[in-house]
Amino acid sequence: MESVFLLRHRAINGTEMSLGFFSTLAAAEAHIEVAKCQPSYRRSPNGFAIDNYVLDKSFSFQNDSSEPLMLIVEPWASSETISPGSMVVILYPSPSDRQDTSYADREGDTLVFWCSGPTYEMEINGLRIVT
Repeated sequence: MESVFLLRHRAINGTEMSLGFFSTLAAAEAHIEVAKCQPSYRRSPNGFAIDNYVLDKSFSFQNDSSEPLMLIVEPWASSETISPGSMVVILYPSPSDRQDTSYADREGDTLVFWCSGPTYEMEINGLRIVT
């Protein structure tokens, strides 16, 4: 899956600034080293963050209930238990041979995501889950 990396910086006073999009994580990390030498970033050298965005498609949701939620990703029948308050992002490339017909269906404490992409990746609270 092709992705881009957004470099952000949050100053001590809470002000956040986007520093740019990069094609690789290494390029974004290299830019941090350059930016740390700039006066405006020297006071908060730990304020840098890099967000990874997969191009094409994603599905995200937060378990706003007070109970765990079972997430099933089809057609792989893979499942994950999603703790209350957790944020889930499923990233997948668009199908190349047909229209994207992905959708989610929730019933009770189970959420089924039907992914029409040929593969997918999952993040829970920003941590990559091996699928």
